[in-house]
Amino acid sequence: MVLNMRQVNDDAVIVRSIVELGHNLGLAVVAEGIEDQETWDLLSDLRCNQAQGYFISKPVLADDFYDWVQQSKYSGNIGK
Repeated sequence: MVLNMRQVNDDAVIVRSIVELGHNLGLAVVAEGIEDQETWDLLSDLRCNQAQGYFISKPVLADDFYDWVQQSKYSGNIGK
């Protein structure tokens, strides 16, 4: 759903509803599959808590993950 939320209004409505539902239940919400800055920005506007996807990083080896976290501007909460 996140992948198409910029082009398909129904997907955007579903993503927004899921984020709101998660927050109303007191949960942190994680978005998966972020591929571009525009989707990142939309999810930030929805107050999505965490994110993952190729826009943030391609998969890395476990041994390299610590270095990635130290160097990446995307290693914290979404919207930072």
